[in-house]
Amino acid sequence: MYKYKDLYFMALAITVIAFAFADTVTSLMPRGPAGEYPKFSIYFRMFFEVTVLCWLFFYKKMNKNNLLIIAIISILFLTYFFGFCIFSNNVGGLSLYDFIYLFNKYVFVFICFLFVYSSMKKMGYSYRKKIFKIYELVIYVYCFCTLVLGFILKMPAFFTYEHARFGFIGTIPAQNEASLFIIIALFYGCFVYRQEKRLLPLVAAFISGILLGTKAAFITSIAIPIWFLLKFYPKTGRIVTITALACLTIIAIIYSSQIVEYLYVLEALSHFTHGLDKGVGVLSVLLSGRDVFWDDFIWNLSLYGNINFLFGGGRLTAMEMDFFDTFLEFGLFGLIIYLIAYFVMFKNITSKYRFFFSLLFFSAAFIGGHIFLSAVNALYICLFVCKASEVDEYVPKRRNDAIFA
Repeated sequence: MYKYKDLYFMALAITVIAFAFADTVTSLMPRGPAGEYPKFSIYFRMFFEVTVLCWLFFYKKMNKNNLLIIAIISILFLTYFFGFCIFSNNVGGLSLYDFIYLFNKYVFVFICFLFVYSSMKKMGYSYRKKIFKIYELVIYVYCFCTLVLGFILKMPAFFTYEHARFGFIGTIPAQNEASLFIIIALFYGCFVYRQEKRLLPLVAAFISGILLGTKAAFITSIAIPIWFLLKFYPKTGRIVTITALACLTIIAIIYSSQIVEYLYVLEALSHFTHGLDKGVGVLSVLLSGRDVFWDDFIWNLSLYGNINFLFGGGRLTAMEMDFFDTFLEFGLFGLIIYLIAYFVMFKNITSKYRFFFSLLFFSAAFIGGHIFLSAVNALYICLFVCKASEVDEYVPKRRNDAIFA
């Protein structure tokens, strides 16, 4: 029994380290001529996925939630393949490689969850604690690269944007992926502080989110800590929130001209106001220009028959807004059961954190892209779910294996 615990621990620990290493290397490698990111990390995840699928074939002790996720993946594959065949026959333009590649990206997070959650159940408490320590190390390394190598030393490899806009990225290759990484790390940091009274993971995630330079990271870096204080420490939360708002208002009034000038230099403010100055509109600014893809979405939808409307079949264009892109891929029926798979997974999160985490996660997927398709963050989502699961909400007084029982 102990040998299996060691085996599961080593497999998961190596996976976390290998993924973090691969993403770091990918983020430092030069981009392709069209701005595409290198595919270095994809080979690590491909090996992991093949290994997990082989493991699932022989692993017999699945709980009902895991079996439900497997059933959903199977149904989604069949309906998506059916829609793909209809779409390819009527319209064309997509290859079998496109079908396999996109379907794999969509379900990768669930494949990770099946392995991670089952592995955590097999480990003892001390092993689980070590896994989370490794994840925290990933957060600290990310923060170091953002704060020291990016913000302080101004190393171009750690700039979020290639032009002069403010932002410093860590070891995650893309902005959207990094924003989701920050959201997960912030919730993880809140949970760790609440249960274990350790503040460093939350501080590291907060600093990284403020420095990243994306709207999603900046807003959530402010919203999540405020939500956390108001929910778990209402008196302190109200005092901190009111005091912070009052101080910021006073500082903004006194130093308004200097602040505006400084933000324009950093292009933090000008990025948001430039579009408004040009008459683009608030919606376009908030969506980072993704509203221009509406015509492409309508055009792609016009190619669909009734079967494709229900079961999808593929998309010739991308809106970079996951709910709409997922609808084009899987159709209305597929989108519904795909979301059910997420609800089954998120149901493991303790109720105190579940709603707000789900709200921010799905909101990010509604207005942005690479949330459902984020292979980079799939493992970190699963680790947070395990950490904040209902059964692991309270750290036991004695080491035992009853947490995940």
